[in-house]
Amino acid sequence: MRKSMAYVLFLTALMIGLIFFLSSDFFPDKEGELVDEQEIDESKPATEQEIITSPEITDHPETIVAEVGINGQQEEIELTRYSDEGNTYVIYMDESSFEFEDGLSQTITAKDSSLVTLTIESIPDQLPEQVARTRAEQFRQDFSINGPQDVTDPIDGLYLKGSSDAEDLHVYITLNPMEDTVFIVTARYPSAQAEGLGARIDAMINTFVIEDTRDVQ
Repeated sequence: MRKSMAYVLFLTALMIGLIFFLSSDFFPDKEGELVDEQEIDESKPATEQEIITSPEITDHPETIVAEVGINGQQEEIELTRYSDEGNTYVIYMDESSFEFEDGLSQTITAKDSSLVTLTIESIPDQLPEQVARTRAEQFRQDFSINGPQDVTDPIDGLYLKGSSDAEDLHVYITLNPMEDTVFIVTARYPSAQAEGLGARIDAMINTFVIEDTRDVQ
């Protein structure tokens, strides 16, 4: 009998401890309020820790319509809003012809050809000039590279243009001053697709916008 009572008391204490743990500050009440372990200030109580959230992108419409010159004809195509996990940028994608894959970088790939891609990367703690030099050297193995040159359209930053016997390359490198990172937007497609899927990729690049995260906590 005493063993049974002791066992019941042990289970009760265990349940109380578990309930206290789950209701503590290790589990924030609202989605998006987890604090990165490296950003915890041990001198402050849990209730005073800085909460990091993602910026809202709802001020950008979910879909837009763009007029694109495709194979010599003007067409209207619907583009759908996409972003990375932290909503640090917005880009619009042609869902009828492309698929979006999220990971360490984001890749937009043509449904009909894996050779037609648009990749978005973010590299911390570097300057656009450094990244441009490095990428130019990497791509020179397969392409004849022109640049980097300063551009403001479609993206404000540095631009590398590459060409080979069968493929076109376009690389835009721009600074994200809000987070001290560099965005790299890279388009690759066969030269024969330049006026088809390549034109659709160009239209998507024209929608790329960096989100201002400086006032977001």
